[in-house]
Amino acid sequence: MCRPLKDIVDELIKKHSDKPLFFDIEERSRIIADFDKNISYLFSSFKKYEEDVKFVLEHNLDVNIISRSTLNLTLVMQHLCESVTDYDYVIELYLMDDCYEKNRDLWSAFIDARQQMNSLFAKLMENNIFEVGTPSDSDVLQRMYYDDAVYNNNEKLSTTGMMQLNREQVDEMNGAELLICLDCLFQIFEDKLWELKNSAINRWEEGMESYYERNYLLYAIKYWPTQANNFRSHITRQRLRGKVDVIGLERLRQEAAHEFEYNTPSGKIWRDYSEDVTQMAIQMKEQRLDEKQWKYYFQRIFELEEYDRWIEELRNPPESDEDKQKRERLLKTNKVFNLEPSKSKYKVDVLLLYYFIKDRFITEKMFVYEWYALYYILKRVGVIATCTIEDFEKQMNDEEWFAGVDKKCSANEINTYGFLTKRSPDNWDIKYKPQGTNKATKKAIRNIYDKYSELVDTINEIYIKE
Repeated sequence: MCRPLKDIVDELIKKHSDKPLFFDIEERSRIIADFDKNISYLFSSFKKYEEDVKFVLEHNLDVNIISRSTLNLTLVMQHLCESVTDYDYVIELYLMDDCYEKNRDLWSAFIDARQQMNSLFAKLMENNIFEVGTPSDSDVLQRMYYDDAVYNNNEKLSTTGMMQLNREQVDEMNGAELLICLDCLFQIFEDKLWELKNSAINRWEEGMESYYERNYLLYAIKYWPTQANNFRSHITRQRLRGKVDVIGLERLRQEAAHEFEYNTPSGKIWRDYSEDVTQMAIQMKEQRLDEKQWKYYFQRIFELEEYDRWIEELRNPPESDEDKQKRERLLKTNKVFNLEPSKSKYKVDVLLLYYFIKDRFITEKMFVYEWYALYYILKRVGVIATCTIEDFEKQMNDEEWFAGVDKKCSANEINTYGFLTKRSPDNWDIKYKPQGTNKATKKAIRNIYDKYSELVDTINEIYIKE
C-alpha cells in the first residue's frame, strides 16, 4: 500500500527533528558561491597583509598599523571559518557534487599560504615588533571565544554551529596576541578543508540513508507542494483527456518509469539501487549531480509515487464521512455479529458486512425464506456465534439495518429450513422433501442453495485484509 505523502513527511520530520536540512537548493548554491568569493578575498587579504607589513617596516611607521591590519585579517579569518562550516554542511549532506577536486586544490593552496603567513608571523614575534612580552597561548585562546553561557546561546553561533569570536576581547588584544588568534583560526580552517578534501574518498555507508531521507524531506516540503497542485490536473486534461481510470494511469506510470530509468543517469541509479537506499544515496553522490539534476531526480520520484497513490485511490476510494458515521451507528446497534471470528485470521468490518448483505443478498425478487442462506453462511464462518435466530431477526429488522426491505427477516422462515443444518449444502439440491407438517418445499430448498452458493463466492468481501 502506498502511504499518504503527509504521513511519510510527518514521520521523517519526527525522525530528523534534531537535524533538519537548513538550506534549500537555491541557498545551497548561494553558500557555495559565497564561499568561493570568500576564498578569493582571503588569499588577496594575505597578499595585502604582507604588503602592509612590509610597507610599515620599510618606512618605520607606527606598528599600530600592523596591529590594525592583523585585527582586520583576524576578522576576515573568523568569517571564513563560519563560511567553511556552512560550506562543509552543504557539501556533505546534500546528495550532489561534493567538489572533490576543487576542495583538494584549495586545501593544498591554503597549506602553502599558511606556511608563508606563519613565516611572516614568526619574524614579527622574533623581532618583537609590537614591543610586548610573550603572550600566553592559553590566556589568548580563552579570551578569544565567548564563555559557555554565551556559546550555548544559538544566536551567537553561525547557522551550522561555528563559534564566534569574542569581539570585545579581540578588539582589546595587541598585535602579538592577535597573531595567536590568527594561528588558531588558521588551524580551524585547515582542519575543515582537510575534512572536505577527504569526505569524498572516505565516505562511510553509515548515515547515508539518513542523508537520503533528509534530501527527500527537503524536496517534499520545499518543492513538491507547488508541483503537486498541477500534476493531477495536467495528467487529467492533457494526457488522459478527462478520462481518468486505472488502466490509463498505469500506462502513463509505466512510460514515466521507463523514460526515467533508461534515459537519465539519476534514473539508472533509482532503477539499480531503489531497494537499497544507502547505496542509492552513495551513487547519487558519486554521480556528482548538480542542482538541476537533483531536482529532476526527486521530481520523477515524487511523480511516480503520486501515480501509485492515485491508482490506489481509484481502486480503494477513501471512505466518506457518511460511511464513517454509518459504521459508528452499525457498531452501536450490533448485538449478534462477532467481528473477530476465531475461524478466520481476518477481522470483519461491520460496514463491509452491511454492504455485503445489502448488495449481495437483498434483491427485489428475493424470497423471505432465503434469509436462511444468509444466516447459515454467517454462522458457518463464525460471524454468528451465540445469538438466537430471534436475536438475528431483531437486528436485521432494526432501522439501522434492513427494516425497509420488502421481504423482512423472519425467524419462523429460518426455523422452517433449520433441518438443512444437518446436511452438507452440497446435498441441499437433492430431491428431498421433509416429512410431516414442515412447510419446506423442494423449490425453496433449491433457491436457498443457489443463494448460498452466490454468497460463498463473495463472503471474503466482509474481511479487513490489511
